[in-house]
Amino acid sequence: MGTSDCAELAELWTQPRVREYLGGVLPQEEALKRTASIVARPNTWAVELIEQDKVIGIVTLSERDHETEISYMFLPECWGNGYALESCRAVVKFAFDALGLSEVIAVTQSANEPSRRLLVALGMSPVRTFVEFDAEQVEYRLKR
Repeated sequence: MGTSDCAELAELWTQPRVREYLGGVLPQEEALKRTASIVARPNTWAVELIEQDKVIGIVTLSERDHETEISYMFLPECWGNGYALESCRAVVKFAFDALGLSEVIAVTQSANEPSRRLLVALGMSPVRTFVEFDAEQVEYRLKR
């Protein structure tokens, strides 16, 4: 992923529906800074609809408490089409095959039913709940 994706990806941070369970929307300038920071990290992928030449989401692998966490955001107009599931499956396969990981985790708010359904469809199982950012979170795990 390159910095040319930043402007399109920054839109994710400014969408109320995308950010509902992720701390709320960010001002455009902060969204650009946050996006540039994420784009510079390894194991970050922009998801693009090739036929439309449009970036519709992002999937990342990052460290969380000494484990590898998969995270994602997609534009609302692309929800329900299987793009997130397909993209996350590819990233999990990369984590297991290319990185040699034996487990991947994900965390989402308990209230975020669409994300919870996606994680179950990905094959992940809920293992615990905890409070973070003043909201109940659910941790999911997928073992190789």
